[in-house]
Amino acid sequence: MARVQKRLDDLNELLRDDVIDLAHLRDFCHHGVPEKPGCRSKCWKLLLDYLPAERATWPEFLAKSRKQYQDFLHDFIINTHDDSSTADTDPLGVLSANESGTRKWDDYFKENEFLEQINKDVRRLNPDFSFFQQPTGLQRPTPEPLSHRVQRAVSQSATVERTRQALSSLKSKATEDGPGELGQNEEQHWEVIERVLFVYAKLNPGVKYVQGMNEILGPIYYCFATDPDPNTSRHAEADAFFCFTNLMSEIRDVFIKSLDNSETGIGALMLSLERLLEQHKPELAKALADMSLKPQFYGFRWLTLLLSQEFRLPDVMRLWDTLFASRDRLTSMLYVCMAMLDLVSDVILERDFATSLKMLQSYPEEIEVTRILRNADQLQQQIAKTKLQARYSGEDLNP
Repeated sequence: MARVQKRLDDLNELLRDDVIDLAHLRDFCHHGVPEKPGCRSKCWKLLLDYLPAERATWPEFLAKSRKQYQDFLHDFIINTHDDSSTADTDPLGVLSANESGTRKWDDYFKENEFLEQINKDVRRLNPDFSFFQQPTGLQRPTPEPLSHRVQRAVSQSATVERTRQALSSLKSKATEDGPGELGQNEEQHWEVIERVLFVYAKLNPGVKYVQGMNEILGPIYYCFATDPDPNTSRHAEADAFFCFTNLMSEIRDVFIKSLDNSETGIGALMLSLERLLEQHKPELAKALADMSLKPQFYGFRWLTLLLSQEFRLPDVMRLWDTLFASRDRLTSMLYVCMAMLDLVSDVILERDFATSLKMLQSYPEEIEVTRILRNADQLQQQIAKTKLQARYSGEDLNP
């Protein structure tokens, strides 16, 4: 208990400085943020390069950023509300009356495609954890939920399929359940996640939305929305948007299919994991190779989703303390994945493909995240030492 209080006191002292020592904060958070409500929210905003180091600038910076997000909502949702309603009821009329209208309808139809996918994914976000299905307690900042647009465009009425020649065919699609019974202008947390992802997709047309992004945003939003300070939690949507955007700027390439085989894509990341194992855990690497159990079977999800689906949400948040504190998050992920494999090596070395695959796709709950992180630190230190020794001997041990 004394150690916990000491860490909390140390963090409070760090955050009281006029200029936050970010290097010191990273070192501190690497070992976990104290489980006191509100601590993690502030630390993550600093670690994800959202809040500036100068504490005196925070009020003005936050007000400006939150206003900017509100402007995004007006531009992409609120100001288009009337047009979208018209398009749903008369898709062949107003919006196809001229070239400008046709382009507008074309854009609207494309948006509906990724919005439909977002809607499906956010509804099933962390199903074993009821938070995302609960009411936010805040008024919805838009005239209606984005899910209503999906229901109109995809479910309640026919969907227009525009070919190169003309708007040609209509087809009906099944209706999904809407949100539960809520008060007027109330909404559930998953609806906020949906809105953030839609705004992100609109601002990043080269990426749009890719399945799995909801799993990255979810824990960040949860962290901010459960802050005990109402002046912080009521701005969770805007703050989560900017933190998510900053994180995606670093990891977005692993979501882009066309970059899978590039130096920054998921293929290169999984290859780096294989090489680390071959160089530093050769017996384990050989056992995996003998079974043809490649990272594509387990590492793709681990690396792309930052292990958000492998552990319970509280454990994911503890893991992300360390991950966000890293200066190179994807490299840190490689060592965490390597540690996870190392800690179940006794099973893998038996060379039973079915047993090993099942275990890696549903990682053993009895292996605690803190143990994995300690093992990852040890592996990273051992490898750094080995590389230093190899440098003097002229060997090449880069992954």
